[in-house]
Amino acid sequence: MAKNKKHLRRHRWFIFKEFVLGALALLSIGLVLFEFFSNPSPQMLKSLNHIDIVIACIFLADFCLSLILTHDRRKYLRHNWYFIFAAIPLSDSVAEALRGIRALRLIRLIRAGEHLDYSATIKKR
Repeated sequence: MAKNKKHLRRHRWFIFKEFVLGALALLSIGLVLFEFFSNPSPQMLKSLNHIDIVIACIFLADFCLSLILTHDRRKYLRHNWYFIFAAIPLSDSVAEALRGIRALRLIRLIRAGEHLDYSATIKKR
């Protein structure tokens, strides 16, 4: 019984973490769209770049922590290598399109939902 509670708690943490990272990915995409469609002042661009650096650091910390905690690092890198791009702060106008890679985090939200559904099914048994 305690094992199931620990397992469910871990899945809830995973869902929360993925929800936060998904929200940050959407925020990052929103910032790109704001920069593209409006004419922000130099001070506003500086602020947006600071926000982007903070978001990139959060993604980098998540990637590194997940890599450290995984049992099979090679398998993790083979399946999640593209998430490292989410940790690159981009301020050059040519590289702005690469920020969309952060939207790939939303795929992980779907996977997280599947885990929660699976956990709820186990709990009902």
